[in-house]
Amino acid sequence: MKEALVLLSRIEQAEVHPQLVKTPNQELKKLNQALKASGMGLAL
Repeated sequence: MKEALVLLSRIEQAEVHPQLVKTPNQELKKLNQALKASGMGLAL
């Protein structure tokens, strides 16, 4: 969810808790494509 908010320019960065890991770039690309396809906001 945080990564989607970054892609939509709603928050500056998606900080993760130490026990979590950053979303892999491949998943971010898929998420960005889905956001574009949905017509939501400013997806890059």
